[in-house]
Amino acid sequence: MVARLVGAKSTDLAQTEPREAQDEVTVMGDLEVNLLDRPTDAPSQTSMVWVVLAITAATALGALTTARVGAVALAVLLATSAVVRAVRPEPGPVAISVRSRRFDVATQGLLATVLGVLALVMPS
Repeated sequence: MVARLVGAKSTDLAQTEPREAQDEVTVMGDLEVNLLDRPTDAPSQTSMVWVVLAITAATALGALTTARVGAVALAVLLATSAVVRAVRPEPGPVAISVRSRRFDVATQGLLATVLGVLALVMPS
């Protein structure tokens, strides 16, 4: 048994029941938390990784070339995320699901349009 006792007295050690060896348990007063238990219905975080990688790539592209290219890349990223949010079933990707589907798609589409127009009309 691997147990960490936080705020427990030495008399609490004798009162703990034996557990299986693979469980890691944290005992805090009367509260016991199994650190290996994870909810099975938790949404996947892969969309967060993809969004961070795409933003990093668009920013690097803008830094290595021109600001216009970087802004267009960010506009394309926003437009793509709006399309993904519109077609994916609920609850949708974690990274781009903030409010209702209609609100998310409208906001991302509007920001993509504004950023794309500003990137194209900006002087070089």
